[in-house]
Amino acid sequence: MNKLLKNEILSLNATPPNIYVRGKDIINGFVKFAAEKQGVDFSTKQVKRMVTTELFYNSNYIGGYTGMKPSTTDGVAFHLCKDKFKLEKHLTMMQIPTFKSEVFYEKNKEQAKEFIKEHNHILFVLKPLSLSGGRGIEFKVDITNFDEAWERSINTQKENNSKPYACILQPFMDGFDLRVTIIEGSFSSALLRLPAHVVGDGKHTIEQLINIKNEIKASSEYFNNKLIEISNPLLKILESQSLSLNDIVKKNDVVHLSYIGNLVAGADSFDVTNEVSEDIKNLAIEATAAIPGLYSSGVDIMTEDFKKGKGVIVEVNTNPNNRMHELPFRGQKRSPSTDYIKALVINQKLKDNERLNSEEIEINSNYQKFLKLKSDYYARFFEVRTVINSK
Repeated sequence: MNKLLKNEILSLNATPPNIYVRGKDIINGFVKFAAEKQGVDFSTKQVKRMVTTELFYNSNYIGGYTGMKPSTTDGVAFHLCKDKFKLEKHLTMMQIPTFKSEVFYEKNKEQAKEFIKEHNHILFVLKPLSLSGGRGIEFKVDITNFDEAWERSINTQKENNSKPYACILQPFMDGFDLRVTIIEGSFSSALLRLPAHVVGDGKHTIEQLINIKNEIKASSEYFNNKLIEISNPLLKILESQSLSLNDIVKKNDVVHLSYIGNLVAGADSFDVTNEVSEDIKNLAIEATAAIPGLYSSGVDIMTEDFKKGKGVIVEVNTNPNNRMHELPFRGQKRSPSTDYIKALVINQKLKDNERLNSEEIEINSNYQKFLKLKSDYYARFFEVRTVINSK
């Protein structure tokens, strides 16, 4: 582990965890709560299996959500972002930094294995082409563990009927996993997701440290079903560090228990909205602008330094889970739902020739800049396509 990563983990863990108590804290219904605060009427209805939220300002429908997908997001954006490989190629074409990945379908397992052999100087992340939520992702894959990783990922895809069955091989970066949320063209919030880990105190065994951490999470709504599971993958990761559950580690030694930054897999979430670099904020805005029909998104970024460095786009989510920002494990609570509703209200006010306050003027100014940026990316897209088609 590099020194910067270790120091940031220790610094972030010094912040007291947030304990959410049902009846005391808002755990659900953030859109409804935000709507009421903004003087916006709120209604929901069931459309097939999906809950649709509709928002009204001065009796005018201004937008809403289908599930977690904002109404301003169109089908082109949804389908492009759902296919991680197509999205990566699109962003590369738009000159936005992404990983250089390769996709291999189930029948091409041997070709994927040969690709790993040819690039034996680096480690890979093996991830499903379409699955989300961290399911089916395998980390630090090389030729020694490729077969097991491939079979586990393909089987997970089949269990979830996520066709076509295929895996992306992506270079592994040992850094920080960020979720940066963009709301109608403006930076809203940033969350750092640290895979499951414990910090040694020189007194407790690793298993005891896991139990202590799980007790804290179990006492908190939202995190009480996101505990660290002691499983074979966890034991293998410990073994790779020459450790076991019964070992007592020195004070401030960080022990990795997973490589998955998914909260359900026991990862910790830290609000870093005020700390993330301008370069990373701008990268998330540019990635969102470069995707046709996308205005609000959850952008996943890997970086070696989230405070001063730049980043690489991992994926862009059209159905971002804003609740993770509203309920961080540590750090300040944010409200992307409020940011979204404010943007919708401003749009309606402009239609009705209503005067905007100073905050609304700034939000609208940022939105107009975003639209200009989006227009520039549209022009670049058609220019590149014209060049490709002429060859």
